Amino acid sequence: MEYHRHFSAALIIPAAGQGRRMGQPKYLIQWFGRSFLEWIFLSWQRAVQSSPSIHHDEIVVILPPGMRQSLPAIPSPRVQYQVNPDRESDPFQSIKMGLERVWFTSPADIVGVWPVDHPGVTPVDIETLFSAIERSMAPVAGSGPAHWVWIPTYQGQRGHPVFWHRRMIPFLLSREGDWVEGLRSALHALEQERMTAVMPVEVHTPSILWNFNQRNDLHRFHPLWDPEREPNSK
Repeated sequence: MEYHRHFSAALIIPAAGQGRRMGQPKYLIQWFGRSFLEWIFLSWQRAVQSSPSIHHDEIVVILPPGMRQSLPAIPSPRVQYQVNPDRESDPFQSIKMGLERVWFTSPADIVGVWPVDHPGVTPVDIETLFSAIERSMAPVAGSGPAHWVWIPTYQGQRGHPVFWHRRMIPFLLSREGDWVEGLRSALHALEQERMTAVMPVEVHTPSILWNFNQRNDLHRFHPLWDPEREPNSK
């Protein structure tokens, strides 16, 4: 009988940006008949259902003020919404809000950060990350898991979503700077302390690299992604 090391997972979706370059908040933007947020929900749900290691999951979505009435259908009662009242804040502040919520209210062993402007990540790639996390969760000489951070890569390039062990949450909350600086400095500090702390996980599709930052990105990535191959598509 195959043995699976069970763990619980929380997902933070920072979606509080105004989306000025896109013309509206990014989580509402439609792509292949669904909003960005719906694609993330569905890919996550499919990956969790397919993974024998996940025994509990939840999602925390950080929204801009005054936007709850525009939310898409919720596929799971485990989805929670939180409002970032600062319209001008950096995404890292929204991520910290989500991390604090997970730290104080969730039993999650692993927390992922999935920016809402990366809707093309496939369930298969999330399943690949879950498998890597499962293999890493065995304690090493009583010092905790073999790795503390799991980053998807495609042909050596780092993408999203990034997963962190729960013990890393206080460390992340202590970081300063914006989203890019905070994440990079956190990873650099971990790699300096212990080279094996960060585990690159090579995945199957380049969509982990796709950042929808401008309207023309909808057209640029459109021919590269086929929703019909996804088990969650209409």
